[in-house]
Amino acid sequence: MKKNFSIFNPLTYDGAYILGLICSDGNLKDNSVEITRNKNAGRVLFHIARLIFGKEDVVREVGNEFVLTIADKEFAEYVRYSGGISSSRSLIFDLPSPVLWSFICGYFEGRAGEFKYDYQYPEIWIASHSHRLLEHIAAYWNVDYKGED
Repeated sequence: MKKNFSIFNPLTYDGAYILGLICSDGNLKDNSVEITRNKNAGRVLFHIARLIFGKEDVVREVGNEFVLTIADKEFAEYVRYSGGISSSRSLIFDLPSPVLWSFICGYFEGRAGEFKYDYQYPEIWIASHSHRLLEHIAAYWNVDYKGED
């Protein structure tokens, strides 16, 4: 099946969003990447399928979830080695500033972050075991980061 990975080289906003989603909620295998979302949040997988495969019918319905499998060894290696997830799921991306926000949005889509609202002080909590990701986000928003998860 033909695939289009042009959104990843050079990295576009859509590509950065997809990588964020994969980092927070993807399943990286030797020769593929799989993203699973419940039916309420799964519509994004159809958009990703259109971008990469040019069609939606590659998204499978499994129980109460939608599953998109991108079976491509080169793509799995790109995610793993060229800036992706290590075996300990720590982030090793070095993201350019223009696409960082898209990556963060994808990462939140995977439920890796949490918004906390107070009537006076809105906060965003980002949970990650990757100090590098947190440093990128802090630099992007120009906030102090004290090197803690």
